Amino acid sequence: MKKVIGLVVLGCAVMVGFGSIAGCPKKETKKTDTGTAASNKETDRKETDTKKETDTRKENVDTRKDAKFVITVPAEYDLEIAKGKGSFDVKAVRENLTGEIKLTFTGVPKGAKFIRSEVIPAGKDSITVDVELDKGEAKAGTYDVNLLATHGELKQDVKMKVKLK
Repeated sequence: MKKVIGLVVLGCAVMVGFGSIAGCPKKETKKTDTGTAASNKETDRKETDTKKETDTRKENVDTRKDAKFVITVPAEYDLEIAKGKGSFDVKAVRENLTGEIKLTFTGVPKGAKFIRSEVIPAGKDSITVDVELDKGEAKAGTYDVNLLATHGELKQDVKMKVKLK
């Protein structure tokens, strides 16, 4: 009886050993929401290629340690509600930075829309932000608007006053 158990254990060990020999493709199964899917080195290679594609998109961010930018906007921007529209420039002074700079405005007055204000494109030093007012919703007053400019890990917070008359 001990010999039979010993042979069974030895047989299992041999089978496990052959499955781990280098150069032998080994299929693994992975649980998914829809069932079990087979995976092998080819599938793993495709997943790695997909990760490389994702990382390539991130390369649009300048990774130089000396890359920086400075954003400027008007300190105060006056707009007449009766006109219903206007515009102002957002300027970037770049140093060792060529990629796009993302812009996020907060504190925009109710009834005002900042159009084409999401990004300063790669290689450009400014954009013109068009402002449209809903005359029924916009109310006269002075509003503190905040602009967060980002490029990868680089960030700058800029404040401006928007006066609706």
